[in-house]
Amino acid sequence: MPANAFVCVTDSTTQGSGHVAASSLEAIQYSAPDASVGQAAQSANCEAHVDRGLLTCVFADNVHGLQVQHPGGHWRSVVLPSGHVAILPGYTLERATCGLVKATTHSVVTQTSAAPSSRNALVYKLRAKESAILNLHPLLSPGTA
Repeated sequence: MPANAFVCVTDSTTQGSGHVAASSLEAIQYSAPDASVGQAAQSANCEAHVDRGLLTCVFADNVHGLQVQHPGGHWRSVVLPSGHVAILPGYTLERATCGLVKATTHSVVTQTSAAPSSRNALVYKLRAKESAILNLHPLLSPGTA
């Protein structure tokens, strides 16, 4: 598949005033659980889900909480080293690649402890514009580059 296969379906260029882009950059703070109310050892701040877009990029230095689900069903914690980004494929990318790239089921949990802390993340969600027609079948056919 060519490196620029998705350029025509994203809306990264300025469309003029009043245009709402499909993609977004979000600063998210996941609150620390309140240990005084008897919550379980972990509290889900963001239930298990698959993002709807093409890709989600998550930046959160050395912070616990992001979990991804492996195809076998078990969960794995992801702690990003300083300066690293997690790239999570979304539902649209899975559909556009005929399932060759699987969407990542993920969640965010925070630990209840004697000194609970919140989790901050910077999240970029790359999404196709609403009018996009994603037909990558010809690009994914055997013998094509």
